[in-house]
Amino acid sequence: MSKHATLNGKTAWITGASRGIGRAIAVALARGGVTVCAGARSIAELQQLSTVMKSEDKIVHPLELDVASRDSVDAFAEKALEIAGPPSIVVNSAGLGIWKDIDQLEPEDFDRQIDVNLKGSWYVARAAVPHLKRLGNGHIINISSIAGRVAFRRGTGYCASKAGVNAMSEALVHELRDFGIRVTTIAPGSVQTGFHAQALSSAHHGDMDWMLEPDTIAKAVLHVLSLPDEALVNYYEVRPLKPAKK
Repeated sequence: MSKHATLNGKTAWITGASRGIGRAIAVALARGGVTVCAGARSIAELQQLSTVMKSEDKIVHPLELDVASRDSVDAFAEKALEIAGPPSIVVNSAGLGIWKDIDQLEPEDFDRQIDVNLKGSWYVARAAVPHLKRLGNGHIINISSIAGRVAFRRGTGYCASKAGVNAMSEALVHELRDFGIRVTTIAPGSVQTGFHAQALSSAHHGDMDWMLEPDTIAKAVLHVLSLPDEALVNYYEVRPLKPAKK
């Protein structure tokens, strides 16, 4: 890792950290010496994660967070600043997918996907940016999806929300680079998580061994963070090597 990109001693905000990709990222960063402020709705799962990492002498602060609520994001940011100081790494990993034909998808389900996936990422970035600007550096990583670039049937809400994340991230690249702040979109393909097991069970039959592991996406995050300060990766797509089983 470049001497200009060491993680030790930094502070990170990570959303969706109670399980799946977010949890894997929280573990990877904590093991890299980062003080992690882990946010999710399930405080019990976060506390369990904190206990596990404490046994390794690593720091993960469990903080309740519903990214769809601006008030909850503001409360999370206030508490994280109080206990760990300003972040230099922000990872938006909270996500929601509901797979239904458009005439079966309730408007509330569409709204919820936009609220969690797109607006939630915007709320968290907005809360963090003033502190990143004062630091004069930092990195925002938005976990998107291949679905934000390659749409598929029964994914109107999810694909729209992830396409929005991609566009928002690209706008932030141009807005924040002059402040020394990097913004990266990481777009995974199918990953072996509870999210995919529930949401994609009707699309993919049989075992899911062909899917990526959450740790693989965490390694992608570490890779992006390890680059020298003068380098910027704005979009990073990670696909399974093998095709989906039909």
